[in-house]
Amino acid sequence: MLVGLPLATLGGMAAVGTFVDNGWLRLLVPTVVLVAVPALLADRLLPTDADKRRPGLVRDVLSGSWMAAALATSVLAGGVLGSPLRVEAERLEQAERPRASQLSRWLAGPAPRETLAAADRPEALEPAGPSAPKVHENATEEAPTLDETELEAAAATPEPAPNPEADAEADAEPEAKAPEDPKREGDPSYTPADLFQRYAPAVVALTVTPEDPLGMFGGKSSGTGFFIDDRGTLATNHHVIEGAGRIEVELIDGTTIDSVELLTSDPEVDLALLRIDPERVPESVALTVTTLGDSEAVAVGEPVSVIGNPLGLDHTLTTGVVSARRIYEGERYIQMSAPISPGNSGGPVFDTHGQVIGVSVAGLIGGQNLNLAVPVSQLSELIAADDRYPERRTFGAKSW
Repeated sequence: MLVGLPLATLGGMAAVGTFVDNGWLRLLVPTVVLVAVPALLADRLLPTDADKRRPGLVRDVLSGSWMAAALATSVLAGGVLGSPLRVEAERLEQAERPRASQLSRWLAGPAPRETLAAADRPEALEPAGPSAPKVHENATEEAPTLDETELEAAAATPEPAPNPEADAEADAEPEAKAPEDPKREGDPSYTPADLFQRYAPAVVALTVTPEDPLGMFGGKSSGTGFFIDDRGTLATNHHVIEGAGRIEVELIDGTTIDSVELLTSDPEVDLALLRIDPERVPESVALTVTTLGDSEAVAVGEPVSVIGNPLGLDHTLTTGVVSARRIYEGERYIQMSAPISPGNSGGPVFDTHGQVIGVSVAGLIGGQNLNLAVPVSQLSELIAADDRYPERRTFGAKSW
């Protein structure tokens, strides 16, 4: 019972975690199943005749069922449950449950990885079928080599005599210029290093304590937010603050602010607006505000930078490109290759002009750098022009 129940519970949490991120549900669902199903089975096996009592039957059914579930989890860990178990380990580590996290990693086993030898094989670069994208022929061709005779002939070939008239015509031709983006003409352009130096102070770390925590549902969780105006308004994801009883905002200098308001929240697009008193921000930090851009003008292949707090590592910068514009499970997203992890949720996605074009929300389990951001246009729709929010409240209120 002491071995089977923890392993079976971790397997259930990993399976449920592929659909929901809430710690309460991840633990509640497998717990109910692991208790209710064996209890019903034991009830059916218990004899109705008092003379045929079987002491220890309920215990035996529970332990047997839990060991069977643990065995099934161990078998599936090498396949379909491998990636969910590794993701669950990251969640437990983020929730300061190191022993449970280590057990989940041990159960999942080593993560599969592609070897360099496989990537070096020519067939690894070829299309998989008619619908696969073609690889340019020149991408894998080696440059032609010259033997010694050809090298001597090339060295002996005299260079053509200079032609002043041709040189003058070439000099007179205008140099080719890269086309300018009319939608962003005049905007400054930042390197990732410049962008981080300028806008990292606008990004905060959020520590969320659930309302009425029992200590067995993951405890505290963390996420990211960023300032969008000088009134102390912060944008983040709805799932970051869902069910929160208390929120702490940590600024880049380590200052912690625990007086936070919820202005509004939209679970459908997974966005929320918070607010702190701007007077609480120290003068040494200054309140840095981001600029919301136009997510509809984002082009595939455009470089992006993400600032967030993955796994509690505050103010981490990652870079990538916009991989696609797509609809996933009925909602619009910007797909990007910039790496994100648990804790990045709610962080800003910047373009090269320093404008926020999206809000980091999730990564696809089992993929490599298949990450999603909510378009910033949906965040703009959430902001009230008159600064009136009917749902405005402080955390801990029973109106959640």
